[in-house]
Amino acid sequence: MNDAQMASASEPSYWPRLSLYDGRAVEHALAPPTLFTPGLRLSGAIAEATFVQSRPPLLDRLLEVQSPFMVDPMTLRFTTTGFMDVKALRDLPYAPTQPLAPESDVEYLVKTSLAFQAEANAAALMTPTVAWPGRSRAWREFNVRTIDLVSKTIGLDVDRRPMVVLLAPDWDTLRHPEDIMELLRDTPVEAIYVQPTNLRPTHDSVEKLVKYIHFLRSATWLQVPVVAGRVGAFGLVLQALGIPVFDSGLGEAESFNLSNLNRPRKKATEASTGGGRKRRIYLEPLMTTLVSDDVDAILREPGLRSRFICQETCCRWTGWEGLAGRRRTHYLTVRTSEVGQLAALPTSQMRLQRVHQHLLEARNHARVVTRVLIERGAQPPDLGHLERWSAVLARVAEASAAA
Repeated sequence: MNDAQMASASEPSYWPRLSLYDGRAVEHALAPPTLFTPGLRLSGAIAEATFVQSRPPLLDRLLEVQSPFMVDPMTLRFTTTGFMDVKALRDLPYAPTQPLAPESDVEYLVKTSLAFQAEANAAALMTPTVAWPGRSRAWREFNVRTIDLVSKTIGLDVDRRPMVVLLAPDWDTLRHPEDIMELLRDTPVEAIYVQPTNLRPTHDSVEKLVKYIHFLRSATWLQVPVVAGRVGAFGLVLQALGIPVFDSGLGEAESFNLSNLNRPRKKATEASTGGGRKRRIYLEPLMTTLVSDDVDAILREPGLRSRFICQETCCRWTGWEGLAGRRRTHYLTVRTSEVGQLAALPTSQMRLQRVHQHLLEARNHARVVTRVLIERGAQPPDLGHLERWSAVLARVAEASAAA
């Protein structure tokens, strides 16, 4: 990243994750929807290594429009046998032939993964670190060795670019950010990408979310920008509290669980009925991504529908029908608009008040949705996280004011 791009990482922005699932939707959103309407402008993006490996033309387009992107090396997946069941991961040029262990040699991993990112023209180079369990000294030393070698390799074996440290803390590590930040104090880190090994903002307790925010804000000790990984709409709460940049996939649930990703895949049997990922749709008034069945139940009610009609370019000329079919473009467009409105506010206090008001309105919508669906005999979605998010916002803001 150049100086201007590093400065932009200090302003509220949403960076979509570019994956094999979502790349086409991002391409579509970047193109102007009409002759008189400009295409979407991305402040940045996180490209998954498996997506980069497919050599998508989207990356060239991002370079043309000067939208910086970083590559997630996906090395979090390399510590168990689960990655060996995924061909896209096995095919990465730096993928090990067997799961990484704390004593593994990191030189090949570091040099090959950095070369892979540099070849893709990433704006910054992300460290190929693994999960950082607080109770494992061995894995901590593995990550320290990796970060140290990355810092020595950049500018020598690959062209000089900013170093971004990938941190994947577990719960123990989240509670003690000073342990990691002290280790990073003497490294040339220029940004930090934080992806907890188990984070579910719509289910996690107030206490855990407060600890998570404290961990993110502790990066300011190093005076570097921080990117919060896979947080969905909770990213708006983070931005109100001074964490400017977050990412998520298009329509992903607000959650990440490394253990589930690393679990070996079950082999298909003749009795298997198929299935797959449930389609998820973001409803901005509820600040929540819901499964399409819940969204359909809401939009079928004329008394509720008017609350959730999207006025952005993704839906303005198409009506509410078929929202599930354009859910990814809808998510990207609405999320970018939300963050853009927040970034346009001139002070941090105004941003805090805006998100607070948004949560109050979302809670009101949630009460109406719950009441109407129960009256119709339908099961309403669980929207209790909106109350918890409000409590988190108030608690952290109060603590900051007192400090």
